[in-house]
Amino acid sequence: MIRAEIPQDVTSYKEEFFFGLTLRKLLAVIAVLAIIVPLYIFGSDYIDMSILIYMAIPPCVPIVLIGFKEVDGMPFEKYAKLIWDFYAKEQRRKIVYVPSEKKLQNEFRKVFRTGEEMLRKEELRNIKKQNKKNSKGSVKNAKHLSNSQK
Repeated sequence: MIRAEIPQDVTSYKEEFFFGLTLRKLLAVIAVLAIIVPLYIFGSDYIDMSILIYMAIPPCVPIVLIGFKEVDGMPFEKYAKLIWDFYAKEQRRKIVYVPSEKKLQNEFRKVFRTGEEMLRKEELRNIKKQNKKNSKGSVKNAKHLSNSQK
């Protein structure tokens, strides 16, 4: 009897194009080979092989990631764009002070400052009153003491 595998989730099915690779993966392999083969052919006469390998890594890594890596069901370039937008662009939740809020905040500051100034003025008045009473009382006490000493 002939058997065929049928995937449970049809959306996750990817058609294999060539050697078990999808078209996306096959194009990535071709692009990497298009970089590595000329680099080896033209560079092996002038540059050591270990240095050539390190020269091939930076241009090939993004191509391999785009071709083969999939994060949370998204191709790598879409995921990379999301990460880039998150860290490089302006955030969605940004605190912006509306002028009316700023005005209200300034009014609260004025009220707070005048309240402090009024308290200070009251304290100064009370201190002056106490000083006047003490000075009058000390004058009376001084007269009383001088009369009693006579």
